[in-house]
Parts: sequence; C-alpha cells; structure tokens
Amino acid sequence: MLSSGLARTKNRDHVRSDHFSCATFEYPNGTRVQNELRVKAGQVVLLEVTSLDVIHSFFVYDLGVKIDANPGHVNNYWFRADTPGQYRIVCAEFCGVSHYAMIGKLIVEP
Repeated sequence: MLSSGLARTKNRDHVRSDHFSCATFEYPNGTRVQNELRVKAGQVVLLEVTSLDVIHSFFVYDLGVKIDANPGHVNNYWFRADTPGQYRIVCAEFCGVSHYAMIGKLIVEP
C-alpha cells in the first residue's frame, strides 16, 4: 500500500492516502492510524489517493477496489463494502525494493 499515506473521513468516509508503506489514515476527528482503514458496512467511502515518491496502486482484491497513487496528483475513487470482515490492502504497482512489504488491512465493521 502507500508509504505514509493519509486518509480522511467525513459523513461518508473520505480517505486520503499520500504514499505507501502502508498508509496512514486520518479520520474527521484528527485521529491517524497506520496500515488499517476502518469503515462501516454499506457506507459509501471516498478514497483520495496520491503518492509522495513513485507510482503505487491502492488495491483491495476481494472488493475490486484499485486506484493508482501518482506523485503530485490526487485520484478519487468511491466504493462501498457491504460484507463485514477484514480485507487485505496491497500495492499493486511494482514500486521498488520494499514493494512486497506494502500491505495493510481494511476492516469493514457491521
């Protein structure tokens, strides 16, 4: 996933990631969490993804969520996860020697 990402959430979850290693997710109350994104089942989520270094790709295979993270550009992607559970987040773009370690988890809460 992204190397030091940033994710924000609003009424609908709004997630911003700016770099992989994995990501840092920031919620509306200012709380920041490393490598773990939590959303409510059935809630619409906006991912805002960018990169601070090279091209990465935010990918949640089981949900079909995939969005590129490009330096200097923010990509937006809306998604909704309906089934509670844990899902693996990975970087799907070969981005360097630490690519294999760029993983995180998406937790979909009931």
